[in-house]
Amino acid sequence: MVLILFKSASLRALVLALFLMPSLSQASALYSPRGISGNYPDPIQACQANDPNGLYTNYYFPTLPTSGVSQYCRGLRIDNGLDQAIGLVDYVDGTCPSGYVDDGSGNCIVEPPPCESGNIKYLTGQPNTFPSSPISSGGCSYSYLYDPESPSRCVVNLSGETSCTFTYSGNGEASTTNDAGELPDSAPEIEGTTDNTKSTSETNVTEPTVITDPDGTVTTTENVQIINTAGTGTTINDTESNIIIKSGSGTISNQDKTITTVSSPDGTSTVVTSTDKTTSTPTVETTTINKITGSTTTINNAGSTTTNNVTTVNNYNSAGKLTGSTTTNSDGNTDAQGTDENGDKVYSLPSGKGSFDSATTAINSEIEQAKSDLLTAFEVIKSEASELVSFTASGSGSLPCPPPVSLEPFGTFELCLTPYEDDLSGVGLILVFVATFLGLAIILR
Repeated sequence: MVLILFKSASLRALVLALFLMPSLSQASALYSPRGISGNYPDPIQACQANDPNGLYTNYYFPTLPTSGVSQYCRGLRIDNGLDQAIGLVDYVDGTCPSGYVDDGSGNCIVEPPPCESGNIKYLTGQPNTFPSSPISSGGCSYSYLYDPESPSRCVVNLSGETSCTFTYSGNGEASTTNDAGELPDSAPEIEGTTDNTKSTSETNVTEPTVITDPDGTVTTTENVQIINTAGTGTTINDTESNIIIKSGSGTISNQDKTITTVSSPDGTSTVVTSTDKTTSTPTVETTTINKITGSTTTINNAGSTTTNNVTTVNNYNSAGKLTGSTTTNSDGNTDAQGTDENGDKVYSLPSGKGSFDSATTAINSEIEQAKSDLLTAFEVIKSEASELVSFTASGSGSLPCPPPVSLEPFGTFELCLTPYEDDLSGVGLILVFVATFLGLAIILR
């Protein structure tokens, strides 16, 4: 009857919509303890309200109340631990109380705090987990912040993993995408190091095998394996604008040496040493984090492996003296040396195309050893001479001063050196110093 007062159909529709709007709006679920006034956004809160004296703990519902269906809430008696019903709780439709908001599905949740612009949070994780795009924490949007005074550091933690901490600043906007969870307001302290590289060495020696031939020749074979690893682990270099993280397998040097000694009945012997050396350069992963933009790049470099074999044959006479030596490399080069009739070493040119590196190294080593022996002998001579000769300018003697001689008719001739003792006392020290200097120069040149 009221609607006929409006001549316009559109006005009638508007009034009808306004009239029906309250009944079409979505209500939020609330829970009311039977016999106790008040509605609660959480059923457990309503159950707790049914226990004003605090006789129970561990509140729960076997089945939650629904529209038109009430349910008992239960709990454990504190005094005897029995599981008992506490009271009925009713389901009611209503509006979320202050401090709560509807999550869109009819449930009341705690209202999140407003998103503040400039609110600082810290994100910690692996180097490649830092997004340069905004992240969400607690329903608010945060963007990566470059701040030279804030912690933006990476360390290798105690478990051997690389862990980094970066700063994010609030945008003042709500967001639920790219959720990073709850982030701390202060930078966490992480125990670790920026260099956990290490080197290892392992030596394995096999039990020698001995074979004796019927003619008395004895062949002994043993194997020695040496494995050296250097630079395994992670290093972190924190520069002004980048953090550079390098993780590598390290350089591995594997030396497998087989020594075969053949001893003849006449006392002569031959020792063949065959050494296989394999060197593997590390596989390195380099991660660079730009501290200004937050972007991360990773580059992987594969290592390489080189192999080399060196076989050395040493011949000894019955007195155990080396009479000849031949060294052959895997490239085919052979260096040989022997001894002359006086027992001195004689070096020959390489039989293949190559260099004199091997022979030169051996000769230089012997020269340096000779220098060291001469220097030692000089020190022994100096020590023994110091007990007989004084190298200081002091002494108890005096220069001669004979009586004057009369040379008539020319007068008197006098040769007395005593007044010049102090002036001439340093001559001996100077002579000793010059001789010492020249001796050392000759030996060490």
